[in-house]
Amino acid sequence: MKRVLHIVCVCMAVVLMAAMAGCKSGERRNFERGDVSVVDYGNGLTYKTISFADKKLFGASHTIRVVEIVKDAPFDFMFTFDSCLATVREQAGACGAFAAINASFFDTIQPCYLRMGGVKLGENARQTVEGVNPEKRKYFLTGTLVLEEGRLRFLRSDTSRVWEDSLPYENIMSAGPMLIYDSVIQPLRQDRTFVTNPFDRTAICQKADGSILMVVADQLNLMQFADVLSWLGCCHAISLDGGPSTTMVVDGEEVMGEETEVGTCIVAKRR
Repeated sequence: MKRVLHIVCVCMAVVLMAAMAGCKSGERRNFERGDVSVVDYGNGLTYKTISFADKKLFGASHTIRVVEIVKDAPFDFMFTFDSCLATVREQAGACGAFAAINASFFDTIQPCYLRMGGVKLGENARQTVEGVNPEKRKYFLTGTLVLEEGRLRFLRSDTSRVWEDSLPYENIMSAGPMLIYDSVIQPLRQDRTFVTNPFDRTAICQKADGSILMVVADQLNLMQFADVLSWLGCCHAISLDGGPSTTMVVDGEEVMGEETEVGTCIVAKRR
């Protein structure tokens, strides 16, 4: 009897996995049918919108916006920080950036590690779960960005809250969760509403050819967002602050966002 039950359970699991795979495959086909508009600004930078009307993606209407900058394009990436908070448009304008997105967190009291010009401006929040080592970082801080001569590098963070202190780089920003690493979608906790509920989303990503993608999307849960980033060809992707903070600026125009003031941004500036 136990053997029969075991076989039944295994069969049900296989059927469920097949159904889930089929559902994801269907959503990918829906994604590939999106209405695409591309603006080529030259010098290796494009701005793309992918729109889905009439509930054609994940059972809802969505718009995905993507700034793509090819490897070796004449753009430098930078982190910006405003201790008094400022909009993404204001922070981009202050440094003459062409494209920008909101970054790790909206607040000036950084719950994420931030180092700019060799100066530490924020540290990772401690794990507060009872019985867990307080020197461990918050569970969602699994991605780290490093800037080297205007180029971005993607690192998967250690669990230590002070891991970034050991890194030799002058410009470091932690965020998360990391959604994709080495082309593998990372597991996400299912007991957090910021993961399972639909919110506006922001991510910074890299493709296998070295291109950098700045991506914003409306009203997706994080699993859906990770799928979208994978379908865009991302091999690394870090989720940034979302909800009201989600903002994208291109050529001085706020293409998504509500003029929310934030503490940090990631910007791309022409050389």
